[in-house]
Amino acid sequence: MQWFAALKRSMAEVIAETERLIIRPWRDGDREDYIATCNSEAVTVHLGTVDVPARVVVSNPPYIALGEAALLPSSVRDWEPAVALFSGADGMAATARLVREAAEVLAPGGLLALEVDMRRASLAAELVSRERRFHAIRVELDLTGRERFVLARRLEETAG
Repeated sequence: MQWFAALKRSMAEVIAETERLIIRPWRDGDREDYIATCNSEAVTVHLGTVDVPARVVVSNPPYIALGEAALLPSSVRDWEPAVALFSGADGMAATARLVREAAEVLAPGGLLALEVDMRRASLAAELVSRERRFHAIRVELDLTGRERFVLARRLEETAG
């Protein structure tokens, strides 16, 4: 089975039902890329805008509100690029765009997996639920017991 993944920033590991998607950075001299497998099958990784047909969309989008910049440790605020951290006034702009894009490109039954700010996990799940093309929406905990992942399935197409 051919799998596709689209991601903005890689998650170390996502476990969803029986699917195990693992994405690892890979470097060969000056060339950087990602190696990804799902249930031990190779997948194609696309970085950037979600604009290709996909069975799986995995993302760790920026989720910090602009007004929260001063609250970040300087080791984060001064090191990470702003585009990787900040997502509008409420911290949800990138997530909202990604959910809309994923609904357009995911195959019926496809998986959406988002890493989110633990303070905004319920808001992210609500945002996904408002996009009526998803179902089986759930929030999963990270290894420390914090709500950090939102998972959803693209609805099957209905005969019209």
